[in-house]
Amino acid sequence: FLSLVTSYENGLNLKLGQFYRTLVRGWNKAGLYTDMTSDGVTVDYTVAACSAVLDVVDGRSGDVDYIAVLPTLKASWSCQDPESGIVQYRAAVGSFQGGKDLHP
Repeated sequence: FLSLVTSYENGLNLKLGQFYRTLVRGWNKAGLYTDMTSDGVTVDYTVAACSAVLDVVDGRSGDVDYIAVLPTLKASWSCQDPESGIVQYRAAVGSFQGGKDLHP
């Protein structure tokens, strides 16, 4: 499209996992032009898929639901995201579901 606007937004039907680049061409009145190309972007609108195991171990047996001594908290997890990969994990410990009051 030809225009003097400096931005463009359209409801394109971009595909998950596909890599796209943007090309902009600018002309002067003499008919000369230059091209600029973006470094590109991969479409990723899905969340990472994670599985987690969280155990409280009392030192005498395996996973327990109630303890009488200071426990050791053990956690392990695995996440995958095929489009953009995993760049960071965050873990917290709380005294209620979704809480992080004990260890942010």
